[in-house]
Order: sequence, then C-alpha cells, then structure tokens
Amino acid sequence: MMWEALDRKLGDYKVLSLAHRLLDDDHGLSEEGYFALQEFVYDEIGPTVEMNELFDRVRATDGRWYIK
Repeated sequence: MMWEALDRKLGDYKVLSLAHRLLDDDHGLSEEGYFALQEFVYDEIGPTVEMNELFDRVRATDGRWYIK
C-alpha cells in the first residue's frame, strides 16, 4: 500500500498504520467502530491519497468491516 512508503517518523504514518492494523483482523471492526476509526483518521490527516486508498480496500461482511 502507498501508506507503507511514508516516512515512519510522520504522524500520518502512525495514524494510517493503526487504522490498517485494526482493519487487518480476521474478525474486523464493528460498523460503529469502523465509522469512528474513519472519522478519526480523516480528522487527524485529512483526505489524503493514502487514506482514501486504505478505506477503498475495506469491505463489510455480516456487520464486520475489514481490509479485503
């Protein structure tokens, strides 16, 4: 993913890394948790290309949100 190429010292990297780790789980996030995470990431770094790429990869199954 593009965000992995960001400078690891940047706060943006930490925010996107956290979001990716939370979404890259076999059980995913609840709908409420997913939308809270999405809002947090947007508030912290704005609508960056990397943020959009990460959230474009998210899918939902049975009310759980995860990276496909």
